[in-house]
Amino acid sequence: MVAGLTASLAERADLFDQMAVFLERAGAHDRAQARSRVAKRLRGHAAGDRILELESGEAWVLCRANDPRVFAESLAVLPRPPLIDDPIRGDGPVLAVLDVREVFGALEDFTFVVMTEAGPQILVKCEVTGDGILMCGEWAVQLTRLQQSIPDGAVELALKQLAHVTRWSGAARVWLEDDQCGITRYWASHYPHHAQQLAYCEIDLAQPMNILRRRYRETHRQRVAWGRKHLRVEKVADPASLYAEFCHLYRTGTHLVPMFTPQSLAQDGVHMFAAWDGDVLAAMVVTSDYGKTSYYAAGARMGGSKKPLTHVLIDAAIEDAQARGMAHFSFGVLHLDAGAGEKMMGIADFKRGFVDHLRPLCWVTVWP
Repeated sequence: MVAGLTASLAERADLFDQMAVFLERAGAHDRAQARSRVAKRLRGHAAGDRILELESGEAWVLCRANDPRVFAESLAVLPRPPLIDDPIRGDGPVLAVLDVREVFGALEDFTFVVMTEAGPQILVKCEVTGDGILMCGEWAVQLTRLQQSIPDGAVELALKQLAHVTRWSGAARVWLEDDQCGITRYWASHYPHHAQQLAYCEIDLAQPMNILRRRYRETHRQRVAWGRKHLRVEKVADPASLYAEFCHLYRTGTHLVPMFTPQSLAQDGVHMFAAWDGDVLAAMVVTSDYGKTSYYAAGARMGGSKKPLTHVLIDAAIEDAQARGMAHFSFGVLHLDAGAGEKMMGIADFKRGFVDHLRPLCWVTVWP
């Protein structure tokens, strides 16, 4: 509790070291080692210890951190890469934010695959930063099924490995996505948990743009029309060239996600849209392609203005994605519970104004 109230990474690291000493003296060797790993991450260094890979019956686990080559070879037998169309959990060229070690501590990867003699069965992407939650980037961990039929034992083993790496890493809890296949019931019967209702927000680009625009909320349509009339909207040919301008809007105005690196903005599949109010750069939107999905990654606008500056940029990004042959435009996951906070609720309300259908999700916080 004290560590959570301490802002300084160095002070938090010292507290976790003290906890490790106390637990070691109490004979709780495994818990002491977990606290030591947290202290290392808070100081900017991954523990680097070999992770225990569990086995059960005819199934076994391969962890990417233990042997990246063997892990990659285990998935190479699949006809197509898993998560190729998933901009949230995929391993492709997605946007990377600035190095988080100075703010949150080092990141440690605990991604693993459950194997049987029939090949890879379940992929679980998970990681933790500093003393944070075991997650998948900024999203809940998902059990990705790699075969049409998965043995029950493989699912149980995946959950046991996930519980093990959560405790082993020193993370206090894990964020898990309920796939409506009994996973949440398993956790509920074994560990304390808390469920949270969310929604996935995505546009199917198969329909013409005039049809898609009719599905916008009426106020959104009005604000898009205002933007077309009063702002100069352009797609930036070289997003990295406006990195300094993006930073300025981020620092002085309003923003939705962490700031990017110049290298991430220069990647293939990254698109930037800018709105100019006269000679003033008023707002920017960044999207990232993954598979056949164009993913809304970030928005920034100048502070102090009550004008609807970003609606027209989202509309331009949707139209651009459709013109490039993308199948979907994704806003990602929306937080709908009142407990998510006013800012997250405001972001969700803004995004859902562009779609007429949301896919319900349930994320479960578990204390294994």
